[in-house]
Amino acid sequence: MTSLTTIARYYSFYWALAEFAGSHDLDASVCRALVRNAEVGLAWASALDPSSGNINGAARLHGADAVVRLLKQGRAEHLAKVGAGSYSEREWGFWSQYGGSCVVLKIASTDGNAIRPGTRACPSAIKQMYEQLLHRSAQRPPNADDISNYVALADMSEASPDTEPLRELLTATVRGVHEPNHWLPSDVMRRSTLRILARSAQVSPNPNGWQFTLADGVAYGDRLDNDSVFLEERRQAEAWRGMLLRRHSVGAWRLFWSALVAEVLRAGEPMSRDELYKWVRGQVGSGSLSDFVEGLPPVQVGGHPAPAEEHVNRQYSGVEAWIGVLLLGAFRLEYLNGEVLSAFLGGSVHRRVYLDPHWIRGQYTEYRSRSLGDFACALVDDMLAQSHRVALRKMRITSNGQMILPTKLHEREGRWFAESAEGAANIGVRADQVGLICKQLGMFADLNGTPGTTAVGRELLGLPE
Repeated sequence: MTSLTTIARYYSFYWALAEFAGSHDLDASVCRALVRNAEVGLAWASALDPSSGNINGAARLHGADAVVRLLKQGRAEHLAKVGAGSYSEREWGFWSQYGGSCVVLKIASTDGNAIRPGTRACPSAIKQMYEQLLHRSAQRPPNADDISNYVALADMSEASPDTEPLRELLTATVRGVHEPNHWLPSDVMRRSTLRILARSAQVSPNPNGWQFTLADGVAYGDRLDNDSVFLEERRQAEAWRGMLLRRHSVGAWRLFWSALVAEVLRAGEPMSRDELYKWVRGQVGSGSLSDFVEGLPPVQVGGHPAPAEEHVNRQYSGVEAWIGVLLLGAFRLEYLNGEVLSAFLGGSVHRRVYLDPHWIRGQYTEYRSRSLGDFACALVDDMLAQSHRVALRKMRITSNGQMILPTKLHEREGRWFAESAEGAANIGVRADQVGLICKQLGMFADLNGTPGTTAVGRELLGLPE
């Protein structure tokens, strides 16, 4: 899943579309036209108010806002055209977002750029849902007279023909029963993740959403050793613990690097290494690194991981907070093992990687008797060196012999300059997107403002009441 795959209905839509494209042996260009025409039809239908016929409906489906805007401009003929000024500037519309997930789910495949059925046959109920939309969309773009026929496709409910098949697909069940031997390892892993996420909502619901609920459930505390569901899904739960703990360090590095690039941009002229040192020293206290570490919270409490990084982010800000989080990641190495450690190190247990927690631990050992400012300067050096290594690795040479270094920060004669800002977003967990999809399918719910499960969800996932 991506941050944009948030609507369950599109999985059944592409399931049916792949079946249709395969049965009619559509080539890539016709598949693309089919995708665009049908997506416009769905978006338009979601914006239609059936009672008045006006385009002031809920407009919940992808591209609906653009469709409404173009219709109000009198540009209906441009809706499905490829390129700017259409419902989507992406050549393949929203298939670009959902296609990868559909292939993983085996409900679609590709042959070159042509869309084809996956190994999971499309249920008859789903094919019938989209039959009229797909037949017309294979012939031409939709017009105003078509849209009322598609309105039912814009809303999903318990009674929708695709609800039960999609529930079974995501939970790896058939008529409510999970038989592991009948499913692929990726299906079993998906079910395991859903069980972990749902169980987290049962034991540690967090009003901030599914991502925080998942972290509270498996990242910290003793539940992996005591909870029946987490014990059944032990390996996957440990992998989630390691990834969630790793995410703190990755996020700290990204924020630190983004701030450094922003400072170079702010300066308005190339900066020397000494000027970068001066900047970072001004962001931290004048005390020693050892004193700073003494003030950090413990990473373990009662023999289990504690939310130390969250405490640091409340106690400090900016560079001091990021350094604190990086140090905590290094200190966690002493306590993690097995699947948790593997995920925590990004699968690199048996090799060392620049800037990973082992690297930070080594830098801490070298600088522990020096100032926090000296340590911060060392991390600046590390980021500059890593940026250069990555740029060289990704360097490409154009047809005219020009070397292109893909980096936000460039060095020339010992001075650094930036051409644009660097993003600071952390790696995605996608728990919120999964939670939203499962809520649309009636398996998850909002309970008193916090994530929760429904009776249907608990039954399909084999969870206690």
